[in-house]
Amino acid sequence: RAKKKDAASRVLERLSSASATGLAGTMLQYWSKHARDLARERAEAAGLQERLKKQKVEARKALERNLGVSVSGIMTNAFSDWLSYYREAKQVREMKEQAERKMGEYQSKRR
Repeated sequence: RAKKKDAASRVLERLSSASATGLAGTMLQYWSKHARDLARERAEAAGLQERLKKQKVEARKALERNLGVSVSGIMTNAFSDWLSYYREAKQVREMKEQAERKMGEYQSKRR
């Protein structure tokens, strides 16, 4: 009986050892896969960040170009409006002066 017990004990030890070795191997494989996946995910995240940064810079440049065009258009319109106002005010002033001269001439003839 002791022999059978000893043999059974050795079989259990071998199974246990094989199981522990298998578990260690499985854990090592899992850890290795996890490390590769983590490195890949970090590389993808860095690439995404770089792409987002590049898109942000491109969007800013496009916005600046469009704003530059808009600002120059606004300035052109403002100057054009001011020039129209100035010419109109000058014309009104000249017409008033002319009317006052005519009125003065009319009044001097009437007297």
